[in-house]
Amino acid sequence: MLICGIKVTHDGGVAVIDGNRLLFSIEVEKLGNGQRYGYLGDLARVAEILAAEGVDVRDVDRFVVDGWLEDGPAEHALIRTQHNGSPATLTVAA
Repeated sequence: MLICGIKVTHDGGVAVIDGNRLLFSIEVEKLGNGQRYGYLGDLARVAEILAAEGVDVRDVDRFVVDGWLEDGPAEHALIRTQHNGSPATLTVAA
């Protein structure tokens, strides 16, 4: 099973595991000399990162979202971001 973990906020990044093996983990700040502690930005970037690592987004079985929570109950936490330039909201893993 291919699982993609996405960290949208502070220290944003993408990681992929296949079964019990980590395929890769990339922090956004390491891409193109990004800003330290940077956010992922637009969710379209996930597909770009996956493709750069040879993973097709359609092959991912599950996406898991994490984020830097400002306040509110973690069990129903939401992260506001963008997808292809439009506003998007994701439920954060609790």
